[in-house]
Amino acid sequence: MLLAFQAPAAQAAVSQPKTIHLLVHFTPGTSAIERAAIARAVGGRIEGEIAPLRVTRVAITVEGSADPSSVLSLLAAQPRVGSVERDARVHVDWTPNDPYWSTDPYVGLGQWGDRKIGLERARDLVETLAPVVVAVIDTGVDAGHPDLAGVVQRGVTILSAQSVGCNADEVGTDDNSHGTHVAGIIAADANNAIGIAGVAPNARILPIKALDCTGSGSVSDIAESIVYAVDHGARIINISLGASSDSTILEAAVQYAVDRDVLIVAAVGNCGSAGGEASRCFYTADLPEYPGASPGVLGVGATSSDDSIASFSTQGAQVALTAPGVRILSTTPHYPTYQSRRGAPMNYAVFSGTSQATPFVSGAAAMLLGVDPTLSATQVAERLRSSAVDLGAPGRDPAYGAGRLDLAHAVAVTESVTSASYDTSFVPRSVTAGASFVAKVALTNTSRTTWPASGAAAVELSYHWVDATGMTVVSDGVRTALPRDVPSGMTVTVDMNVVAPPVRGSYLLRVDLMQEGDGYFSGHGVSPGDVVVIVASGYAATYYPLTLYVWTPGGHAVPLVVTLRNTGTRTWSAGGANPVRLSYHWLANGVLTEWNGVRADLPNDVAPGETVTIDLPVIPPEGTAVRTLRLDLVQEGLQWFSDSGAATRDVLYVVVADSG
Repeated sequence: MLLAFQAPAAQAAVSQPKTIHLLVHFTPGTSAIERAAIARAVGGRIEGEIAPLRVTRVAITVEGSADPSSVLSLLAAQPRVGSVERDARVHVDWTPNDPYWSTDPYVGLGQWGDRKIGLERARDLVETLAPVVVAVIDTGVDAGHPDLAGVVQRGVTILSAQSVGCNADEVGTDDNSHGTHVAGIIAADANNAIGIAGVAPNARILPIKALDCTGSGSVSDIAESIVYAVDHGARIINISLGASSDSTILEAAVQYAVDRDVLIVAAVGNCGSAGGEASRCFYTADLPEYPGASPGVLGVGATSSDDSIASFSTQGAQVALTAPGVRILSTTPHYPTYQSRRGAPMNYAVFSGTSQATPFVSGAAAMLLGVDPTLSATQVAERLRSSAVDLGAPGRDPAYGAGRLDLAHAVAVTESVTSASYDTSFVPRSVTAGASFVAKVALTNTSRTTWPASGAAAVELSYHWVDATGMTVVSDGVRTALPRDVPSGMTVTVDMNVVAPPVRGSYLLRVDLMQEGDGYFSGHGVSPGDVVVIVASGYAATYYPLTLYVWTPGGHAVPLVVTLRNTGTRTWSAGGANPVRLSYHWLANGVLTEWNGVRADLPNDVAPGETVTIDLPVIPPEGTAVRTLRLDLVQEGLQWFSDSGAATRDVLYVVVADSG
């Protein structure tokens, strides 16, 4: 049975108008009247100017859903506008005024976990965050806690049975303390001079009570809770609990969430070989727990303040990453609970477990979605793994998974530079196999910060080659530096240096930006610029119109005047070890009868686009017959042009017997 309990109702999302502030550099000589007219033409107004720099401040009010980059492009396209960029906000370094941030009266460590994952730096990197609903499937949440005011939505109880001693009248609140502790780690109000600061200031907690006062519940209730969370707008589901055996219904609920792009973050369990809960784990070290070990779930282990793995943290393939989980300070209900009656403090308390590590990751995921709501659940999970601090054995390991959560790095990857659009209109569609060429690409910085052109975190342009079967044949192409730093919203054109694959064929050239130390933009979910390119030998020719019928006596050389145009990409060399020469083949009724005819030298090198005329000595076959003369060029010692796909030219010959 579902019992609703009261909490502050979530406000309906309304797309509010917003004002975008831009810095416009007008071309010299643009008058104040002209500047004002240009601003009005795009719905803006002049706010002021920095005269010595010839920069004008323009404010444009748009709908809340409008894309700022499109506004920049619209203004940049106006006459007499030289450049446009956003007037970015600056701020002091973020440190909350919550009294327990640096220390606390319980263990004296304060919020060491938040400091360890780089919460301060992460908050410095973001200006605004979109709200994200995080479902907490647990013992309930104290919506009346002062540090959770305004962040807890109306929740439900999905609890089919209760343990002896639990008060049936209290099912609408957190009668254990565990769920409120988890919710505080995710979303406790920061900078309110009260208690602690949560990880995600944009998180909205959807509490689902599926555990009773002792922290016990049923698999079916957890499965139903997952479905409820998905159907009621949650993008992230925090599950700081586990069952020692898998369940078909639980797997189905997890898949229900995965299919609807909802990220489940779950504890991997406290059955660590060095100090797990022996009786609860049936005396089995590293016993997998579900749904933490279920496919599609981001399983979280726990670390100590020195980054060592927590003694109780379950290890194994199910560990995706780890987060602080030892002596974690967070909110607890402001009224007596099952835990408080056993010594746990009210209002705030210190707990340990993978249950405490899990909400750090859920909060981090909420921040990433707040920065970029278009990210998929898979992209968020991958971004958290790829940005984690690699601890333990190099690479992924069963203790730390991908490493310990690094929120600052994860947000920097999302917030900083990895967003771009590519204009590949001027990339060549046909190139020479194995040759270098220049591809002109226009890049627009659609991220929120400047792309640095130099330094340890420089952004560079590169590429990948993908063949017709879909296999990547070049994964890391030549890097081309940006000509200058590129501010948010600006476009720069780059002459990208490219080396074509050595084997001829049809390929996909995948244009991709990369940042030193952080990898390719495409690895962070940014669509690359794809262009289909034909990779050919570079040899091609056009044979100008010849007489259709040629009468000639057999057995005697007859000069044939041939005019050629180099329509390929490579120069025909008249000398050297492998010169290009004109020759021919004979065919009868479409069947090749003679290959490798007489050669005619080029009078000089012939560059692409140039034309040359050659006297070709042709020796027809003996007798009387109609034959086809097939004109073909040859690079001596290497290849006939026709072998590499270049077009030939057929001329019809009537051969008569020599009368003597």
